[in-house]
Amino acid sequence: MALTNTVTFHHIGNSERFGTIRVWGTIGCIFIQWTLAGYLYMWEQRAPSISHTGDCLLIAAVASLVMALYCLTLPHTPPAHSPERPYAFLDVLGLVRSRNFGVLIGVSFAVTAALPFHYNLTLLFLTEGRPYGVGLPPSAGQLATTLGQLAEIAAMLLLWPAIRYLGMRWTFVLGILAWPVRFGLFTIGQPLWLMVAAQSLHGIGYTFFFAAGMVAVERMSPKGLRASAQSLLVFATYGVGMLCGHLLSGAVHGYFTLAHGAHAWAYIFMVPICITVPAAIAFGLLFDEKRFRQNNVLGDAG
Repeated sequence: MALTNTVTFHHIGNSERFGTIRVWGTIGCIFIQWTLAGYLYMWEQRAPSISHTGDCLLIAAVASLVMALYCLTLPHTPPAHSPERPYAFLDVLGLVRSRNFGVLIGVSFAVTAALPFHYNLTLLFLTEGRPYGVGLPPSAGQLATTLGQLAEIAAMLLLWPAIRYLGMRWTFVLGILAWPVRFGLFTIGQPLWLMVAAQSLHGIGYTFFFAAGMVAVERMSPKGLRASAQSLLVFATYGVGMLCGHLLSGAVHGYFTLAHGAHAWAYIFMVPICITVPAAIAFGLLFDEKRFRQNNVLGDAG
């Protein structure tokens, strides 16, 4: 992801266009999820007693090979050669001493540690039988999750106006708060329409948190360090943050497993709420919007 962001920012030149380009990734995500939903529905009709959810791993393997071949068609993007900064990956660590950059990395790590509760457990929650889960069949549960990507399309198109008029601080805070609101609705567990509608908050959460964070890193970093800065963000979020989150969500999911195999979902989803709400408060208090705008000007000049 860090590499694709770097290639994108390098060729578009203006970060304002990032949302309108990144939205095509969301459209691709919707396409594959609808395809998987149709695939699961077909097997639910033909062999309802056999689960084919794991087939998505085989489909992902084939898709990965296709995407690897497609990467050979991308425009030539040579690495930036800077004799003054031969070890940019070490120099970028100095950016963490900057208050705004350090706050962004630290808060992003905390939030992504909570997100595996969504990525790993939402479909399980939607498909677990009543009265504990929502009780949807796997195909319908897969289809319901795409509401988040549909909302993400609109959010991607609104990303730059949000940053411009709300500022990076409040855009980021709104993105973080979308997650605990969604988890809070999950603790209620009903009615069905509300559980499905809550998926749309993924659009705000992903765009105003992940995509806005990528734009913020690009604008706070000197040109010679931007690729390494994006790598550091991905390392802190999709690397260490997600790793901790996967371990935490798995442990919590197992701890709140009931004797008959169901789960106490309300207690499970309280854990990420307790992580993301303080993270949003911390970012709102510590991130300096005025300094961000000044550093953005300096970064463009550098």
